[in-house]
Amino acid sequence: SLKLAAKILTKSAEDFPIHRAGSVEDQDQKAELLKDERGVHYTLSFRDIADLVSHSEQLRRQPQAWAALKGSAQLLRRALGTAPAAAPADSVLGTLTTEAVIDLLLRIKYNAHPIHDATTHSKKVGLGVFPAACYINHGCSANVVYCHVNQGRTIVFRALRPINAGEQVLYSYIDPYQTVEERRKL
Repeated sequence: SLKLAAKILTKSAEDFPIHRAGSVEDQDQKAELLKDERGVHYTLSFRDIADLVSHSEQLRRQPQAWAALKGSAQLLRRALGTAPAAAPADSVLGTLTTEAVIDLLLRIKYNAHPIHDATTHSKKVGLGVFPAACYINHGCSANVVYCHVNQGRTIVFRALRPINAGEQVLYSYIDPYQTVEERRKL
């Protein structure tokens, strides 16, 4: 999670200032959809990550867990240093606080999807944040599953059965091969 957070923050500092006038339009232009034979793709922006849920209020009630997370966030913030000279003064890194890093780490924890190897799909090789996928709800009786294409850079959902118009699209957030008792512990 720390490596992914650092990558998101450094990329954001280069490309996506957060307080510039007209920044929404700038980000929308930078994230203009690119269409090719594989489907629709867009450039991930810091705004996409910032809009995800962090559940920080739940973790704040656990003092030991909160202290450990705060220590990790402080370490990451120090490691990132100040905003690069080429970045605008109002870039993400220039205004980033320890609290903001905590929120980012929690957004990754609760919204990242594991990326599996392309050959067997059984070994986790990384994490990816796919904001649109975060809006699909969990269901023990899932009607879609996800896989990755484009070397893990794109997430694709495939229907397990016909889905009726108006029916909610659901996938399992947890390993469906675990026992009911193991899944309930999560």
